[in-house]
Amino acid sequence: MDCHELSSLDIPDATTEKLKLVETDRCLMALSFRPSEYAIAVPRIEQWIRKSDHAVNRTEFEVLAASRLNKYPELADLDNPDKDYGDFWTTTTKTVYSAVAHDVCALPRRTAAAQKSTITTVCNFPAGFVSDESLNGTNCSCPAKHTIH
Repeated sequence: MDCHELSSLDIPDATTEKLKLVETDRCLMALSFRPSEYAIAVPRIEQWIRKSDHAVNRTEFEVLAASRLNKYPELADLDNPDKDYGDFWTTTTKTVYSAVAHDVCALPRRTAAAQKSTITTVCNFPAGFVSDESLNGTNCSCPAKHTIH
């Protein structure tokens, strides 16, 4: 089964398989977890990212952010075409991504390779998703991002 197909499943065996793929850093862009999987996936990911030799990858970051976004009842009906979430979704997403970036970067210093890869993950989101201010006082700093005018 490919990563895209696996992402559509939320049965326990699929969750276990997804976590194996995340841990080995495969299927990064195509793999996602469902809200029903957060109770299993989030604690495991939080355990991994605390290891000094673990580089936080995009899937791990996205799962942590998505699990926090899932706590906003205002976003529960996001697929409803009759509702316009516009500014609320944008503001909430920026707030959550910045908070996850801060939490990840505030963890104790990692090995050089893990730190470099983690910073790349945090800094490679589109401009505005992770605020520079959220990284103040942490082990991460991002180079200036170019914005399109």
